[in-house]
Amino acid sequence: MRSDAHIDPVNYRLVLKTQYRENYGAHAWDGVAPCPQYWKSKGGYDYQVATLTTKEVCDLGHSGLEKLVETLEGLFSYFCGADDYAQEYWCGWDLVEPGEETFNEECDREHMEEWARALATKAVVSAEAERMEEALFF
Repeated sequence: MRSDAHIDPVNYRLVLKTQYRENYGAHAWDGVAPCPQYWKSKGGYDYQVATLTTKEVCDLGHSGLEKLVETLEGLFSYFCGADDYAQEYWCGWDLVEPGEETFNEECDREHMEEWARALATKAVVSAEAERMEEALFF
């Protein structure tokens, strides 16, 4: 008999990954003839769809997680449709450990850190410019 007493109650995030595409052929479409097809991938999104404890992950196992993802994929497809102009579709999933980031989360964090540094630099330069202006005109 297996004892789960040693398993720490850690929460894992189940994340669905998507791809977003736009149809550049639809921009000049007259709406009558068949829509021209010129799809360009524009990145994707990560959706945290569930939080699972270590015990739940172990109890589900890989096949159970796959079944859960299939169910969630069906719900996702229902809510995120596609049309002649754009589409978002499911392309994978990750079980993310506590303290880890998905690739998209890491990119977003790094991008925000860059903006914060740029804004801080701009604030310092602006303050210095104001001091110089005051020194020249007063």
